[in-house]
Amino acid sequence: MPVYIRKGPTEIPEPSEGGGSDDDKDLFLRDPEQFQDRLPQPYRMIEKVLNRLVDKAWGVISEREASRIAKGSRKKKNVLDPTAEVKLQKKPNCLSCSRDGKYVFLGHYQGLSVISTSSLICVAAWEDESLEITSLHSGCLGEVTYVLSTVDDMGVSRIFAFCPDFICLIKTINETDDISQRKVYTKFELSEGGNCAAAVIECSGEFWLEVYRFPVETWLKELEVIQAASQKQVPHSPGGGEMKFSPIGLIMKIRPPRILSGTSLKSPFEVLQRTEDGNVIGSGKHHMISGHQWEDQQAVFKYVYRKVLCENKCKAKEGEDSPSRTSSYPSTPSPQSLPLPTSKTK
Repeated sequence: MPVYIRKGPTEIPEPSEGGGSDDDKDLFLRDPEQFQDRLPQPYRMIEKVLNRLVDKAWGVISEREASRIAKGSRKKKNVLDPTAEVKLQKKPNCLSCSRDGKYVFLGHYQGLSVISTSSLICVAAWEDESLEITSLHSGCLGEVTYVLSTVDDMGVSRIFAFCPDFICLIKTINETDDISQRKVYTKFELSEGGNCAAAVIECSGEFWLEVYRFPVETWLKELEVIQAASQKQVPHSPGGGEMKFSPIGLIMKIRPPRILSGTSLKSPFEVLQRTEDGNVIGSGKHHMISGHQWEDQQAVFKYVYRKVLCENKCKAKEGEDSPSRTSSYPSTPSPQSLPLPTSKTK
């Protein structure tokens, strides 16, 4: 019986665009990833309806997102132009603006200057030829009274009060005759209300943080007396004329924790004898960790994070001229953090 064989390799014809149903397009032979059994009816129809709803919803979301991005790109940013130019007699090193926007305080060589934002003129000044102010912060003591904290190039910190057209030196905190015994203030910042301040202090290679509280009500009464007596005088207070004000109060002093060192104790019994209660080992100084264990831990840390340490070291070398400065943000305790009253039992 003759057999007719077609010459050439057999080819699988491509499916036509119009031919075939939607069910035939889902055959796993044409999509190798679909080796699972097809869902029976009516679940197959439900799946198609859900997929169409999801695709339609996604299309609407994409259109809305594209229109939102297009509208955002068309918005013009507000550009603020300077209203006027103020010529300064001295180059300022630092400045601070009052919270009400009425005054701008400038710290420069030989003292302080106050510029009114409404008239753009210097309304008050405090001068001392022996210093140069490098850091300045401002706060509000009352409606028309402001407190200023400054640090000069020698690390001496001062507190000023500014009433309308009048600057008064309240206190020089760390000025001493012996420079070797002076506490150097590297940072001195005020709280929002101006009733507290925090200072970072350096002395003999040690650093710590001190927090102060100002007697605001007493200072306001004392300033009223001084202002009433000096209304007929020029609003200028010389550097040497420091007036007597109520002293500030030290709230707390925070020192950095000491670096843990290896112990010389040889047994847990010796450690328990050093503790107060005799039931706790390791209160920061009485422990059983030897010196070589700390060294091994430090070596492992440097090996694991060697890449990050190298990057930080390179950044520190690049920014040697502009060292980083810490900032403090005093806050009042919330009602949830206050201690609850204890009931007394008879």
